[in-house]
Amino acid sequence: MIANSLMFYGKHFDRLLVISFIILLPLLLLQTIIVNYIYSISTFNGITLYGDLANAVFTLLIVVMAQGPFIKYVLLEENGEERKLKRSLVFFADQAFTFFLFGTLLTWMVVVGSLFLLIPGIILLVFYYLTPYFIASEEWKIGRAMKKSANLAKKKFFSLLGILLLIGLLDWGLGVITIYLSSLFIDIYFGVLIAKLIVSVAIYPFGIILLSLNFLKWKEEWKEEGGLGDVDIRAV
Repeated sequence: MIANSLMFYGKHFDRLLVISFIILLPLLLLQTIIVNYIYSISTFNGITLYGDLANAVFTLLIVVMAQGPFIKYVLLEENGEERKLKRSLVFFADQAFTFFLFGTLLTWMVVVGSLFLLIPGIILLVFYYLTPYFIASEEWKIGRAMKKSANLAKKKFFSLLGILLLIGLLDWGLGVITIYLSSLFIDIYFGVLIAKLIVSVAIYPFGIILLSLNFLKWKEEWKEEGGLGDVDIRAV
C-alpha cells in the first residue's frame, strides 16, 4: 500500500500541492502566529508548558480539520471521477465548519483523555480518527460518522495505530532534518520556519493518501462482512 500511495502522490503532486497551499498553509501560518504569541506571554523561567500545550492542541486540530479536501480527492480519483481538484475544494468549503467542529471535539477528547495517562488519549484518537473519512465518503453527520469510525477502528486498531505512528514519525523526522539543514544556510528564525512549513505542506498529503487507500480497503472488507449495511462505500 505504501508503494501505491507513493505512485498516487507522484502522479497527483501538483494538484495536491494546490490544495495544500490553499487550505493547509494558511492554517499552519495562523497556528505559528498564535502559538508564538502564547509562548511569548506564558514562558517563565524557561518553562514552556502552556506554549507546548497550545502547539499540541493546534497541531492536532489542523491535522484533523485539513484532511477533508485531500480525502475527497483520493476518493474521487479512485472512483474515476472528473474535476477532482475543484470538487475537492468545493466539498471542503461546504463542510469546513463540520470538519472544524469535529476537529475541535476530537482534540479536546484526546487532550482530556491524555490527562488520565497517555493511553486513553491514544485510544480515543485511533477510535475516532476515521470520522472525516466517513464524512468525505458518505457525507454523513458527525455522530453517525464517529460511530462508524469507532466500529471500524475496533477491527483495525493496530493497523490504524501503526499507520498513524508511521505518518507521525515521517513528519517529525523530515521536520528535524529540514530544521537542521536550513539552519546551516539560514541565520534567521523566520527563514528556517518557512522552510519547515514548505516541507510540511508538501509531505502532509502523502499520509492522507496512505490512510485513504487503506480506509477504502478496510471498508470493502467490512462491507463484505455486513458491517456497513447497504451503504455505497465509494459514494461521492
